[in-house]
Amino acid sequence: GMGGMGVLDRLQLPDGSMRHPVLVLTARARMAEYFADKQVDGFIAKPCDPEDLAMEVSRIIFQRGAAAPGEPPPAFPLVLLGEPDPSRRADIVRALRDSACEVRDFADGAELLEAAVMQPPAAILMRLEMEGQSADVVVGMLQKMPRTRDVPVIVYGIDAPDARIEHV
Repeated sequence: GMGGMGVLDRLQLPDGSMRHPVLVLTARARMAEYFADKQVDGFIAKPCDPEDLAMEVSRIIFQRGAAAPGEPPPAFPLVLLGEPDPSRRADIVRALRDSACEVRDFADGAELLEAAVMQPPAAILMRLEMEGQSADVVVGMLQKMPRTRDVPVIVYGIDAPDARIEHV
């Protein structure tokens, strides 16, 4: 239900660059200048020769420094989110995904801690007070383990009425 322009808008980062390599293939040859401003990797007008298309795709892959055959493509940074409120959690997940992050969300601090140990993330974002384990307990345990001691943790909700900040 989304057109090509909508897809480009979704892929565009705040700095104007694209999250993924983008090759525009369109029958609107006159729009090349418009797409130049969108920082796409390539533009081909239809109809096009399949060999030209394959060459352009190869050029983009080479320029982007894609992984060697058999290697997985680079992943988005993984962020673990701990937020007990479902509505707030959904809003934060949406914002993080819009910022090109892979997000795993948890309502419980103990589950978040277990996930961090199993697959250390790029960062953890969590509310100070959570069910299962509060942020001070989670951070303390993460700092004791070699795999997770360097994972940055952002704690929020300190001004919440139920917050106990004596251990933070």
